[in-house]
Amino acid sequence: MFQELKKALTSEIKILEEQHNLVRAREYYRDNKKILVPELFPISTSQVTFMEFVHGEKISSAFPGDAGKRAIMARRLSDALAFDVLFSPKKEALFHGDPHAGNVFHVTNNSKDPYQIALLDWGLCGVFPRQERIALVQLIIGVKLKDAKRLRNYIGALLEDGLPDSAEKLERIDSIIAEVLKPKTRRSSFEAIEELLLALIQEGYATRFNLNLFVKSQVTIAGILAELDPALKQDEYLEKRISGLVKRELPKRLLYTLWFPAWNSRSYRSLLSNEDIKDLIFRKRGRPTR
Repeated sequence: MFQELKKALTSEIKILEEQHNLVRAREYYRDNKKILVPELFPISTSQVTFMEFVHGEKISSAFPGDAGKRAIMARRLSDALAFDVLFSPKKEALFHGDPHAGNVFHVTNNSKDPYQIALLDWGLCGVFPRQERIALVQLIIGVKLKDAKRLRNYIGALLEDGLPDSAEKLERIDSIIAEVLKPKTRRSSFEAIEELLLALIQEGYATRFNLNLFVKSQVTIAGILAELDPALKQDEYLEKRISGLVKRELPKRLLYTLWFPAWNSRSYRSLLSNEDIKDLIFRKRGRPTR
């Protein structure tokens, strides 16, 4: 845990690295008009960063007193920093590692898009490869289905060295999984994964920095979403967006269903196989998944 804190805090005070992240993020979001990343000016030095001024306010302060517009803002935020990262069509997704309200601005001078979001302070950012995103989606499904076997199969993705080969250690990991799967009120899937990560860290395991950082960023975002729209449920909204993605994939899925060996393929933007979808549908109908 201290090693991860050291790494995160060290990155925060490396000015040149932050400038590099800013340039990289601006390029990454270049074609996304919903997101503004400030331009880095060439007069910047190794001690001082000069960048484009953003006309805006903390996102949590957007549209005061207008519940409808704040609800739209909340969904725009969830799309930008959760859905678009997890389900990016790119092999590697870039994400903001410290998305508290002071680093996420509502741009106030964009007449074409009154809901544009500006992402500031790129001292902490992460790169999320597709395989790690697949594993995280499987862990989320495992939490939602209370599927201990699925969690055991993918929990190694959270660990720097993968699953241990010691029977004693595996038994302890199974106990951690069982504890995390106990019912808890008002807990999101990301909070459950964070609980899982913390338990593994307390057991002495080194966890994957980028994956850990993304999960923590989602817990931070959840607090902003609750401020903007107290009625929005983070899990339910993400599920709704994923369902829309799966529907658009149906032609390809039908083809893969005919070719049965590809039934378990996750070569879709949704990162879900036909088997995964079957399990999720059965859960909604109250049937067991195994």
